[in-house]
Amino acid sequence: MAIAPVLRICTLLMALLLVGCVNNYEKFFEGRKIPANAIVLHQGEPEVFRGADYEADGLALMSQGYVQLGYSSFNSADASEANLVAQAKKIGAAKVLTYQNYTNTVQGAVPLTLPNTQTTYHSGGVSAYGSGGSAYGSYSGTSTTYGTSTTYIPYNRRRYDFHASYWVKAKPGIFGIHMRDLTPEERQSAGTNSGAYVITPIKGTPAFDADILRGDIILL
Repeated sequence: MAIAPVLRICTLLMALLLVGCVNNYEKFFEGRKIPANAIVLHQGEPEVFRGADYEADGLALMSQGYVQLGYSSFNSADASEANLVAQAKKIGAAKVLTYQNYTNTVQGAVPLTLPNTQTTYHSGGVSAYGSGGSAYGSYSGTSTTYGTSTTYIPYNRRRYDFHASYWVKAKPGIFGIHMRDLTPEERQSAGTNSGAYVITPIKGTPAFDADILRGDIILL
């Protein structure tokens, strides 16, 4: 194969590799605003868990005293665990919950046009006869035709929804619960505008030992 076609193939392969090098876990990361003095950032390798139920998995980590730093969510043909770990280490996450769900398959073909040069070799001999005698000679040469040829490289790529949430240990609170504000319906039911909904108590805290449960409403 000529040098030019080799260079074109290498360029195409490099372009495909560069697309695969983009870290989508970093590109599509959405962080939460958490006070720095409320958490303990992790140093070293994070633990990666393949999740099954997003809500249940998150509640399990929250009950162990973890809070979510943020998440990454995107659709792609591939996402490496090395990129996932790199993003987790960049933001100081201790644990990562990751999910992957097949969505569709994309099919097509990429055209690859290469030079198509054809060279024809000519050779032969000639003889001449006359009154003065005879003569013989030979000839050789080449003729070159320049053109191109296009080859279509098929591809078949499965695509997935990727989701990852990043978690870090929270500094212990006084009571030990994760809670949120009441919804309008919950305020109406409780008959008060002041209160909090218990998302989950943290194991080993006063709230846990006092039998505070998920779904309880604490009136302030």
